Amino acid sequence: MKKVFLVLCLISLFTGCKSEEKVNVIKGAGMANSSLMVSFNELCKGSVEGFLGKDENLLIYRKSGSTYSYHIIDTKSGTDTLMFTSDSAYKEYTEISPDGNKVIINDLLFDRIRREQTHLPDGMDKVPGNTDPQPLPSYMFTKDSELLMINPMIYIKKYKKMITSISKDIELPDLTAIGSLKVLPRQLKCVFTGKSSASSGMSLYTFDLYSKEFLLVDDNILDFSISPTEDSIAYIRKNSDEESGHELHITGLDDNKKRKIATQGKISGMEWSPNGNWIAYSGGKGQESDVWIVKRDGVLNEQLTQSMFSTGKLDWSSSGKLLAFTSDAYAKSENQSVSDSTVYTVTLNIDDPENIPKTAGQGPERVLLEKELIKILREETAAILGKQ
Repeated sequence: MKKVFLVLCLISLFTGCKSEEKVNVIKGAGMANSSLMVSFNELCKGSVEGFLGKDENLLIYRKSGSTYSYHIIDTKSGTDTLMFTSDSAYKEYTEISPDGNKVIINDLLFDRIRREQTHLPDGMDKVPGNTDPQPLPSYMFTKDSELLMINPMIYIKKYKKMITSISKDIELPDLTAIGSLKVLPRQLKCVFTGKSSASSGMSLYTFDLYSKEFLLVDDNILDFSISPTEDSIAYIRKNSDEESGHELHITGLDDNKKRKIATQGKISGMEWSPNGNWIAYSGGKGQESDVWIVKRDGVLNEQLTQSMFSTGKLDWSSSGKLLAFTSDAYAKSENQSVSDSTVYTVTLNIDDPENIPKTAGQGPERVLLEKELIKILREETAAILGKQ
C-alpha cells in the first residue's frame, strides 16, 4: 500500500496535478519549445543587478533595514564575495560598465578592481519652465567603459553653436520632467522619457543631434531599453485593458516602425540578449509574474517559469547562454519581506547568429560630429568631476 501511495505522489508531482499546496514548477518535457531551456538552478538569496563583464560573475544585492550590501556571486561555484555596502534609504539607478569593473549606484561610483568608492556630483540643469524642476539623469558608460556625464540641455546648447550646416533651430518639446536617458554618440541620438504639461504619463522621445529633430515615439511609457546593436528600442507601454494592460514594443531607431511583440497583464522588466535577437522579460496577470523570452520579430514568445513571482530584475550573461532572474516565490508563500528574494539561473539552448544592424553609412560630416560629441561629453564630464 505504501508503494502505491508513493507511486501516486510521484505521478501527481510530475504531471502537475492540482493539490492543496501549489507547487512551483518549471516547464518540462512535452511543453512547446522546451528545448530552449537546458537547466534551472537556485543560486542564492538576494536580487539581480547584472552580470559583470564577459565572465559569469553576477552582481546581486541584499537589503537589511536601510543598508544595501552588494555581492559578487560566481554562478559556477556559488562563491559569494562582498563587494561594498551602501547606507541609502532608496535605490533608484544602477549601471554596470561593460568590462564589469565599475558600478554606479544612484550617485556613487564603485571601482571593484581598486576597491574605491567615489561620490558623483549632480551638476544637472533643471528642466526649464517647470515650477517643480526635476533633476536630469547624470552618468553613463560607453561601450569602452568610459564614464561620461549626460545632460541633453548642455549638448543641445553646444550643438546650436557647433552645427552650422543646418540652419533650422532646435524646437524643444514642452517637457515638465525627464526620466530615463541614453546618449548614443555613434548614432548621434539621445533617447529619453519625458512628461509634458498635456500628458499624465511618460512619453518616449528621440532627439537626432545631426538633424536637430525631436521625435515623439509613443506615450504611456513605463520603461525602455536600447538594443546592443543600437539599431532598435524596446519599450513597455501601458494601456487601459486589464487583461493586456502592458505591451512590449520594438521600434527602429531610424525608421520608427513600431511593432508589438508581446502582451501581458503586466510587464515589470526587460533585457536584450547580447546578440540582440531576444528579449527576456517578467510578465503575468494579477499577482503572478514569470520569466519569458521573445524573439525580436515577435514570432516566438516562450514562457520559461511557472508561478515564480519574478520581480523583473533579470540579466543575460555575455554568452547569452545563462539568464539570471529574481524570484519572490519564497517570500510570497511564506509571507516574508522582499529582502527574502531569491536569485535563480536558467541555462538556455539558444544558438543563433548575432543581429547585424542595418545602419546608414557614416558620411564625413556625421563622423566629424560624432568626434565633436565625444569631445563635448569628455569636457563636460571633466569639468563636473573637477569641481569635487
